[in-house]
Amino acid sequence: MDFLNYIRLSFKTKLVLYGSTITLFLGLTSFSRGIFLEKMNNQNEIHSNHLKEYSEGPNLFTPCAGVVGEMGDNDDYDGDGICNNADQDDDNDGIPDSVEASSVDCLESLNNSDPVPNFDINRGNVNYINNGQYSQEDVPDGAPELNAVGQYLVIDLGEDRLPGTQIKFYMWRNGINSGDDRKMEIRELTSSSPGGGSNVMTIKNSHFNIDEGIRAERVYTLQSTTRYIEAKMTKRLRNHYRIVEVDVIYCVDTNADFDSDGIPNRFDLDSDNDGCSDAVEADGQGVGTSQIVNTDTDGDGIADLCDLDNDNDGILDTTEGTDDDTDGDGIPNSLDLDSDNDGILDNIDAQTTQGYIASGVFSDIDNDGLNDVYDANTSDASNTASVGLTPINTDGTDNPDYVDLDSDNDGVLDITEGNEDTDTDGITNRLDLDSDNDGIPDNIEAQTTLGYIASGVFADIDNDGLNDVYDANTSDTSDTASVGLTPINTDGTDAPDYLDLDSDNEGADDTTEADITLSGTV
Repeated sequence: MDFLNYIRLSFKTKLVLYGSTITLFLGLTSFSRGIFLEKMNNQNEIHSNHLKEYSEGPNLFTPCAGVVGEMGDNDDYDGDGICNNADQDDDNDGIPDSVEASSVDCLESLNNSDPVPNFDINRGNVNYINNGQYSQEDVPDGAPELNAVGQYLVIDLGEDRLPGTQIKFYMWRNGINSGDDRKMEIRELTSSSPGGGSNVMTIKNSHFNIDEGIRAERVYTLQSTTRYIEAKMTKRLRNHYRIVEVDVIYCVDTNADFDSDGIPNRFDLDSDNDGCSDAVEADGQGVGTSQIVNTDTDGDGIADLCDLDNDNDGILDTTEGTDDDTDGDGIPNSLDLDSDNDGILDNIDAQTTQGYIASGVFSDIDNDGLNDVYDANTSDASNTASVGLTPINTDGTDNPDYVDLDSDNDGVLDITEGNEDTDTDGITNRLDLDSDNDGIPDNIEAQTTLGYIASGVFADIDNDGLNDVYDANTSDTSDTASVGLTPINTDGTDAPDYLDLDSDNEGADDTTEADITLSGTV
C-alpha cells in the first residue's frame, strides 16, 4: 500500500491513503503555514479549494523566510508562510489579489521579440502580429494564415496576465460570401505548448463586419492568470483567416491603490478607506466590494455596512430594524432621525427626561459607528457588547416611545404635546399624564365634558401607538392621518385646557374648581 500524499494541518503531518476522501470538521479561524492559498474568513468559510499537496514525503513544506508585514515579493505580508509573490491573497482578507487589482484601459502591442513560441501555420510571418500596427492593406500578405483544421499559433503575452485582462484580435479573411465555412478558437493555455486549454472564444464568419466584411475585431478576456493563449482553426471547408495584429487593450494592475494611501489593495485590509473591512464588504454580508466606497449615512467615517448605528441616534440598527419604516416616509427607522415623525428626535424619545444623555461631540474609539457615550464597551465592536440606548416605553402598552405617536397614551399626540415641560416637574409634556399639574389628567382636559371618550381597553390595529378610540385612521400610521385628540381651549385666550391652570379664565384655578387636593408630583 503506497502512502503517496501528505498534507499538513496545524504543523502536524498526517499520512493520507491514495484515493482517500478527507472530511475536515473545522472550528478554526485560519490554517497554518500555507496549506491553503486562501485562508478562512471569520465565518469559517474557505475561500478556495486550492489545497496544497505534498506528494513525496513529510516535512517538505518550507515556510517563506521573508519579513512578516512587509510588501516585498519575497516577504510574507500576512504571515501565512507563503511569500507575497506566490500568495494569491497577500493580506488574507478572503479576496484574491487578482480581484483586488485594478483594471485600466491600456494599449500594449506584444513587445517581446518572439510573440509566437510555438506555431503551425500555412504561410506568413508569425512576428507580424506584434508590430503595433493594424495593417489596412487589401490583403495583409505578411500576416500568419490559418488554412487548415488544427493549424495554430501559441501567443506569448510577454508576462503573466491577470484575470480581466483583455486582448484584442484584428482579423482578415478571404471569401466574403462563403457562409459558415470556417471557425477558429482562442483558448488560455497553462504553458507554451499547444493543445488543451480553457476559456474558449469562437471567431467565425458572422463576426467579420468591418470593411464590407473582410475584417473583424474581437476582444478576448482572460479568466485566469495566463501568459500563453492559443489561436487555432477548428473548422474549414474552404478559404482561410489571417491574424493581423494582437494587442493587450485592458490591463490589470496588481499594485493598484484605490484609496491612494500608499498601500496597494492586495495588502490593504480596507482598500477604499471607508471604515469597513474588505472582508466584510465583499463577503460578510454580500454587499459591495473592496473597491466600492459604501454609503456613510451619518458621516461618521464608518460605512453603513459596518456601522452599528447608521443614523447616530444612539439606538442600534438591530433594535430599530433596517426594514421597518414606522412613519412610512420611505426612510427605514435605522436611518430615520425621527422614526415616528412626531417632531421629537429618536435620540430624545429613547431616553427619560431625567436620565437624558446628550450625544455631544461624536467619538468612537472602537470604530463600530456607535457614539462612545452610548457604547457599553468601547473595546468591543460587536452589537451584543456595545448595546447602545435601550429605548424607553413610557406607557408600557405598545411601542417604545421613539416609534409611538402617543407615548403617554393620553390620546394627545406627542407632536401636539411636544417636548416642553409646562409644569416644570421634570417630565416633558409628551410623557406627562398631567402636563399642567392641576390634578386633572390631560386625557380629560383635552376633551369636552359632553363629548368625552374614555380610553377603555387599549387597542391599536395599525401599531402606531395611538389608542384606536382616538385614531382617525387605523390603517395609516402617520400623525397627519391618525390625528388623535385635538385639545380644547375653553377660554380661547391662551393655552389649551390641558396646559391651562384656569381653563375657563374666570379667576379660580382648575384644581380648586375640581375640588382636588394635590400631593407630590402628578
